[in-house]
Formats: sequence, structure tokens, C-alpha cells
Amino acid sequence: MYSRQYSLKTRFSFRNILRSEGSYSSRFLLVKYKKSNGLKFGIITSNKFSKKAVIQNKIRRYIAGSIQKNVSKFPINYNFVFIPKKTVLFNDKVSIDAKEIDFEINTFLSKVVFS
Repeated sequence: MYSRQYSLKTRFSFRNILRSEGSYSSRFLLVKYKKSNGLKFGIITSNKFSKKAVIQNKIRRYIAGSIQKNVSKFPINYNFVFIPKKTVLFNDKVSIDAKEIDFEINTFLSKVVFS
């Protein structure tokens, strides 16, 4: 899990980023980002994604672990919110592993140009 200093805490900060224009969509993840004065992350796994908390937490751990590995690659003055897509699931079970989430985040970091 990434350090607490990097986590978004308030509902306002999540909504502020979700309303922003910066977004990247891949096969398994939707990433919303917004320029700010510090580096912060948030992960949203709602009941729409999966009704089972075990599955929500497993995907949240995969994403958080990948963020922790790549935290030095992220630009410093941005906030990010990661939202997994339903394509991660197959028959209400997790169909991917942490390596695929790692690959998705690395692809995001290489494709998006932060100004």
C-alpha cells in the first residue's frame, strides 16, 4: 500500500478530480487526473463494480501495490483517481493479476503527456 501522505481523503477532492477534463481509459482502468500542488492518489471500487467487498478490496490492493512500485514515475503536481472497469471481472471473480495492472499503469504513464 502506498504511503498515507499520498492518499486523497475528502469527498470534495475526489469529486473535484472526477469533474476534471484529464482522463485516460484503457482495457481495465479509467484514470482521471488533475493538476494540483502535490501528488495524491485515490482508488474507487464501488458496488456497481462488484457487490462483494472481497473482490473490491483485492482489486484495490492490486492498484495500490502498482502505485507504490511506480510512485517515482508519476508527475509531482498532479492528483490521480483510479477506477477499475468491469472487464477486470469474469463470472464475478477477478480475471487478471497484479502484473496486468502494473502494465496498464506503466502504459498510462508512457502515453499521457503532462504539461
